[in-house]
Amino acid sequence: MTDICCICKSESKIKHVVHYGEFIVHEGYEQQFIALCSNCGYIYSMNPLPIDMSNFYYESNVRYDYGIDRKRVDGLLNRSRRQMNFILNKIAISSFQTVLEIGAVAGGNLSLYKEIGKDVFGTELSQRNVDYAKKQYDINLLCADFECFLKSNQQAYDLVILSQVLEHIFDPYNVMKHVSSINTKYVFIEVPSFDFKYVDMPYGMFIPTHHSYFTMESLSGLMNRAGYKLIDANLLLNEWGRNTPITTSSVQSVWEKINTDGIKTDEAFPLSTISSEQHLDIYIDRSKVRLSEIANIIEQIPNDLRLAVYCVSRHTALLYEKTSLGRKNIIKFYDKDELFHNRKIMGLDVSSFCKADAEANHIEAILVSSYEYQPAIVNYIRDSGCRCDIITLYP
Repeated sequence: MTDICCICKSESKIKHVVHYGEFIVHEGYEQQFIALCSNCGYIYSMNPLPIDMSNFYYESNVRYDYGIDRKRVDGLLNRSRRQMNFILNKIAISSFQTVLEIGAVAGGNLSLYKEIGKDVFGTELSQRNVDYAKKQYDINLLCADFECFLKSNQQAYDLVILSQVLEHIFDPYNVMKHVSSINTKYVFIEVPSFDFKYVDMPYGMFIPTHHSYFTMESLSGLMNRAGYKLIDANLLLNEWGRNTPITTSSVQSVWEKINTDGIKTDEAFPLSTISSEQHLDIYIDRSKVRLSEIANIIEQIPNDLRLAVYCVSRHTALLYEKTSLGRKNIIKFYDKDELFHNRKIMGLDVSSFCKADAEANHIEAILVSSYEYQPAIVNYIRDSGCRCDIITLYP
């Protein structure tokens, strides 16, 4: 199967298929097709989640609200300060006055620019975040996607910020051309990057709500064609560490607007020494090895053990499809996300975990099917006083 790259209009090909099988919650997403443009190196999902489903996820998922978790608030503000320091080390503070952030979460990032006298505005999908930004920082955000914002916008902005946003976009070239139309000087972009990635969770980069997967090769190709020149970029190697919602490496970059017709591709900043395809091949090979190691752990679980699985996710779907997990004696599933409650997965109930429920179902062991949240889940089970054995998959 082939496709046409949205960035350079060259032919793309499927490089890998991730199989999730019937377990996956999203109908039509039993397989994920990872495509690669043979010309510009753009990596993307050929069958992404529908945009209305992706938007609903970020509109309704409280994990992405600033005001829910104080630790997460502080972590995101620290990230914003790091980004701001990077930007102000590359461009003069006097060279811009107006700032637009696309996907502004709850305004914490924009609040830093407001503090230094800049005029700020942003877009955000979650109404809770919009309300929080007004209450906490007195910052106005538009509760809408970027397309809706463009229809009403009458202003140009000196600096446009897209932090951990571009990977969610179906057509990043179209978006960046529209950004260029309302941008006068600079763009800051931070995205997950294949240029360096620890393979801890197999295929963990291929998040269903991520439609684009960047390397410096493909990001440079995109921005050059949209009329931007790279000022500087650097790689961030999993700065938040374990047990956070952000576990991938990423690249942060500042770009200067040059023209509306794009610049020659040989003017791209040569940060990467190997191609997008090589990065992708290495990542897939390492994911296969990691998945095989996990499969060996699951194989050791006795088939008659009364087992619960904690976390209903694509990770669990992958294990259900590619290991012997589906042949184990699974009694039920636990997940704190209420979106999964009052429904059955593979014919079994899903609920929040509690000691009483585990005892009532005579659960003998709980398999923690998560990389990012494994430490927190383990502590939660132990703190409950539950005497079930806990099976983990990661060191």
